[in-house]
Amino acid sequence: MRNNLPIRTEYRAGRHDVRSKTLSHRFGNVTINNAGADEYKNLIDIIFQKEEVSLFIATKIYRWFVQSKIDESTNDNIIIPLAKLIRDNDYEILPAIKALLSSEHFYDECVIGAIIKNPIDFLLNPLNPFKVQLPPISDNRDNPYFALNARATAMQMGIFAHPSVAGWSAYYQAPSYYRIWLNATSLPARKTYTDALANVGIIVGQLRLQLNVIDIIDKIDSPQNLDAVVDTLNWILMPKPLADNQKDVLKGLINVGNGGNWQTVYTNYKNNPTAANKTIIVNRLRIIVVYMMKMPEYHLS
Repeated sequence: MRNNLPIRTEYRAGRHDVRSKTLSHRFGNVTINNAGADEYKNLIDIIFQKEEVSLFIATKIYRWFVQSKIDESTNDNIIIPLAKLIRDNDYEILPAIKALLSSEHFYDECVIGAIIKNPIDFLLNPLNPFKVQLPPISDNRDNPYFALNARATAMQMGIFAHPSVAGWSAYYQAPSYYRIWLNATSLPARKTYTDALANVGIIVGQLRLQLNVIDIIDKIDSPQNLDAVVDTLNWILMPKPLADNQKDVLKGLINVGNGGNWQTVYTNYKNNPTAANKTIIVNRLRIIVVYMMKMPEYHLS
């Protein structure tokens, strides 16, 4: 049952401590006098006068969008200026995010793909580029969102089920941070999901969640060219280009099977698009995509 009540607060004068409160040395031992229902505003003003607040927020933004590692150079050249931008904009966060995402640093090869996908990203990332259709959200227990949440729970990130008020430890637990998402429990759950999604599909009620790889391949400029196929899938599934030897392995996988090499079977399929010829193409694409979604690089964002 959904709770559609608006979020609200309530001041109860009979339960309010009207005495003056002295904060700790971290806030300069400042005293807050009684201000009734508005007293919390004075406390918030005092907190936000501390430069550490903007530095904390800037650090959180950086670790969310870029990477967990923050060395002295990153702190001096990225975090501190970002914190100042936050303060200068009266703690409006959007300008800081825009500045970070448009910076040269954000597009540096050294930080691209430095984050391990959290389970929600891991579940949903492949659905959009491969045109997996999801129905509107509803309370129907056959709705695929329930199935996706069950898999997110198996990967240790159930929606609205964070383990404590601190949230998921991958966002604050140094020095591991995002590495916490990968462990003996979550890895098998990730593999089971991608194996099914890229192969036979995941059946939820009357719906089958399945990647439509052949539709993507049909739309590239030279689908009969194996290099173009591998590069396209690499671009869709991973944040950085694979090494040449990794691509050679993938090309070897897709070239094996009845009917000849990839160029031959794809040309046969386009010239004579029978169900049998399409099946050959689909099966080969499934093999390579299943393999790619098992690679360590696929877990990166």
